[in-house]
Amino acid sequence: MKKIISAIMICLSFNFNIAKAPQITSNVLTEGVYNVGDIINALGNVKYIQNISSQNTVYFTLLDHNRAVMESIIMRPGSGKFSLIELEPSYKLVILGDGEAFLSR
Repeated sequence: MKKIISAIMICLSFNFNIAKAPQITSNVLTEGVYNVGDIINALGNVKYIQNISSQNTVYFTLLDHNRAVMESIIMRPGSGKFSLIELEPSYKLVILGDGEAFLSR
C-alpha cells in the first residue's frame, strides 16, 4: 500500500512540473504562451515586435486579463518592426508558427 501511495505522489509531482510556462531568457521568442509580467521583468518595457525568421510566418496575439484579444498581427518572414500597444503585466502574449519573434524597446 505504501508503494502505491509513493508511486502516485511521484507521478503527481511530475505532472505539476510539465505545465510550466516557457522561461524568458532572451529577446527571441518561439511558439508558446508567455506571461507579459515575466517579459517585463526580464527585458524591461517592450515597444516593438518583428519576425526574424527568413522562411516562416509568425502569428502574434496579445490577450488581456479576461482573455480578450487586444492586438493580433500576422508577421511574414523577415518583416519589419510592428509597434505594440502598452503592455500590462497581467496580459498574455501568444506566439504561433515556426518562426521567431524578436522583442525590442
